[in-house]
Parts: sequence; C-alpha cells; structure tokens
Amino acid sequence: MDETTATTANRRAATNRVDRTASAGRLGVNWQSWLVILPGLLTIILWELAAWHWPIVAKLVSQPSDIALGVVDVVRSGSIWPHLQATLTEMAVGYVIGAVTGVVLGLLFGRIKLLGDIFNPYITLFNGIPKVALAPVFVIWFGIGLMSKIAIILTMVFFVVFINTFAGLRSVNEEYVSIVRIMGASSLQVIREVFLPATVPYILVGLRAAFLLLSSAPSSASSLRQPKDWVTSSTIIRELLTPPASSSV
Repeated sequence: MDETTATTANRRAATNRVDRTASAGRLGVNWQSWLVILPGLLTIILWELAAWHWPIVAKLVSQPSDIALGVVDVVRSGSIWPHLQATLTEMAVGYVIGAVTGVVLGLLFGRIKLLGDIFNPYITLFNGIPKVALAPVFVIWFGIGLMSKIAIILTMVFFVVFINTFAGLRSVNEEYVSIVRIMGASSLQVIREVFLPATVPYILVGLRAAFLLLSSAPSSASSLRQPKDWVTSSTIIRELLTPPASSSV
C-alpha cells in the first residue's frame, strides 16, 4: 500500500514538472516573439518622433502616421482594390509560370548531362543580369501592360528555381542509382526512390527563395510606365508597314 502511494506521488510530481517545463517553454516562445517585434516597433517610434521634431525628415521619408492615414483613406475609398488585384495577378501568374518552367528545365538539364553542360553556363550568365535592366526589352516585346510585368516576375522566379533544381539533381550520387538499378528497379522507381527524395528539398528551397523575391517584384514591375519616348513593338510594326509619304513637286 505504501509502495503504491509512493509510486502515485512520484508520477504526480513528474507530471507537475513536465507541465511546468511546458509552461516555461511556451512563455519563452512568447517572449522571443515579442523580442522579434521590438526592433521594428522601436524603429517606427523613433521614425515618428524624428519626423515630428525635424520637419525635414517628414519631407524626405514621410512619417508612419501619414502612411497609416493614407492606407486607411485608399481602403475606405476603394481605389486600392483594382491596383491590388492587378499586382496579385501579376505575381501569381509570373510565379507559377516561372516556378513550373524552372523545375521542368532544371530536372531536364540536370538529368541529361550534355544539355546541362551546354546550357548551364549561359543560364548562369543571364542570371547575373539585373532583371530591372530587362524592362525596356520586355516593353518593346510585349508593350506596356500586364504581359511585360509578368515577364519580369517570371524571369526573377525562373532563375532561382532552375538553379536550385539543377543543383539538387546533380547532387545525386550515381552509385545509388546504379545500386537501385542492379536491384531491378525500373526508371520510374529510380525517379521515385532516388531522384525525388534528393531533389525535392532543393526545389522547396528554390520555391521559397523565389517567393521571397516577390516582395521586390511589384516595385520592379510597377516601374514600367509608358513614357512618351518609349517605343513598343506595335509602334515599330506600324512604322515598317506605313509607306513613306510621296513628296509633291
């Protein structure tokens, strides 16, 4: 009887210790969350105080209270929703096309060694070109509108996903492939059991990195306005098809 009572007491004490440890862990996580928010909150407070104290700061970088009031105004008036819809459409379409193209070509070039050896240097070279610098080219090809902005976002996403997918497939040890084939695995089984487990983490990292790039994509795409001196493809075609005016004597 005494042994049973002692065992029950020990179990209750152990349960209480586990509960206290779990509560302390949750409290620590909550404090860490507040610590993550704290630098940003202090920056906004100091920014607001500096704008109030030195008017030149408000003229140069505005101030948080004015920005918040502006956001509230455009939300109440409803003028933000068409622009938000256009931006989200550009981001979604560009991301999906760029990600799918990057994964497919990354798998193709990573598996077919000859194609990878031929085209990988060129893709790496083009990846070094600033994507905003391609904006005039896309405007000439697609004109001002949705397609040119989708092309910029697609380009930003494609290279990140392609490089990660290609690297993941090239990291597969060929000895594993040979062992699986010796054991009688078909090509589909080799892909499912060897290539996919090794490549999927790289693909997910590339997709995540490309998704983070989307935060800067709208600003790059929104820089495409229609200045008067920009020439679109339709203007070039029209100039080529228009016969020269005959001069009267």
